[in-house]
Amino acid sequence: MLLRHSHTSPYVRKVMVLAQETGLVDRITLETVDGWSEPEALTRDNPLSMVPTLVLDDGTTLFDSPVICEYLDGLHGGTPMFPAPGAARWRALREQALGDGILDSAVLIFVETR
Repeated sequence: MLLRHSHTSPYVRKVMVLAQETGLVDRITLETVDGWSEPEALTRDNPLSMVPTLVLDDGTTLFDSPVICEYLDGLHGGTPMFPAPGAARWRALREQALGDGILDSAVLIFVETR
């Protein structure tokens, strides 16, 4: 799998933490891209031109950190990071949404102050 990423993206960090925790990090090749100065490197696989973008071995692409994390969570044989359907799963998804909202705010602050 190829993960198009930026060293400064908190969403990439989230994906990489899950990959590390699930033992999948060695199955991921990293390719650094800059969506601001080289958007064509992303738009061919992700119409949003954003990182992270995961290119699977069959050429299928996944983008948005929640989608990539769900996919990776289904690849390992250990305890899932996302619980099975039910109350625990909704709690985990709600916490993920809260975390992503905090990251969104942090990114906006960064962009606005540069």
